[in-house]
Parts: sequence; structure tokens; C-alpha cells
Amino acid sequence: MTEGVLNVTVTRGKDIPEKKYEIFVLLKSDVNRQQFKTKLVKTSNPVWNETFVFYTISCSGNISVKLCGKGRLRAHNLGSVNIPLSELLDGKPLKKWYKLEEKKNSNTEAGQIKLKLHYPKKEKEETKEKPKVHDLYTFGKVLGQGGFSVVKLGTLKSTGEEFAIKIVDKASLAKKNDLHLLPVSYTHLRAHETP
Repeated sequence: MTEGVLNVTVTRGKDIPEKKYEIFVLLKSDVNRQQFKTKLVKTSNPVWNETFVFYTISCSGNISVKLCGKGRLRAHNLGSVNIPLSELLDGKPLKKWYKLEEKKNSNTEAGQIKLKLHYPKKEKEETKEKPKVHDLYTFGKVLGQGGFSVVKLGTLKSTGEEFAIKIVDKASLAKKNDLHLLPVSYTHLRAHETP
């Protein structure tokens, strides 16, 4: 696990009111557009044990957890809780039961949900620091520009070999709530065997 990855495990629920439909948990990040859904179950004490990975630059914002019932036409919100990620700044896994807040204008109990959340701290490297890109390459003209990146001509100082270098502005990516696009871009570059 590395910094920038939030792991959320939906373990189980308890004291969920009996309903006529199957239930699932919907997880959403308010920092980017990532969202995940557990499998459907039909019980008042469900067990999921499903882990989901959120990609994030920093441990900030909230994760919204909603317990939903699958109706014929739409999902029904049975209860929810917002979890501030600031609870995870120490880098230790957090296992906890969360009381689900009742739906507005409802006098029924919504139950509880047990989650395990972990945002690992980056371990300090005691080895030699990696060289900076600007120490290795000389940058030339702009070859292309996209929504969150610029591609420049780069010349490797040691060999004179030329490469197209993609420079990603992670800060603007986070502001636009498009952080989820970064792994897609990285995977695309890796598929083309770029250095």
C-alpha cells in the first residue's frame, strides 16, 4: 500500500430494520468522483467483507456511506453516515461501528455498519533520494496539451536520447474532481512502454 490510496472495507451491518428488498452499501468520495457499491444481500445482519480502493492525493474530505434498499424502480436510502478522513491521519487502520443516521422524517432506527478504513502513511525512505526529472532531462518545446497535462520534448542529459514527457498537474486535477483519471492515464502510458 502506498500514500494516496485509501482502503475501505465494508465488513458487516447489524440491527438493520427488516425490509422487503435486498440491501447494499454505496460509498462515495466528496474529493473526487469515485464511488463503489457492495453486493446485494437480504438480511438484517448482513456480512459483506468487501474492500474498495479510493485514489486520493491527501487524506482530506469525507467518505459518504449509504445503506440502500433495491426497489423496483430506484434505490431507497435507508440510512447514512459521513466519515471525515482526518480521522485517518495517523496512518493506522481504523475499525469501527458507525451508527447510520436515519432518513429525514423517519422515526425508525437505521442500524449500524462496521467499516475498516486505512490511509497508510508514506514511510520515510532512508535510501538515497531519487533524482528530480529536471536533473535528468532538458525540456524543449511543447508537443501537446490536455485538460490536466502538458507533453514536452525532453532530452535525456546522459545519452541525448529524446522522449515525449507528460507533465501532470495533480493539484488542478484534484480541484476539478478528476483525480480518478490519473490511474487511467498512467496505465495508458505504461502500455506504450515509455520510460
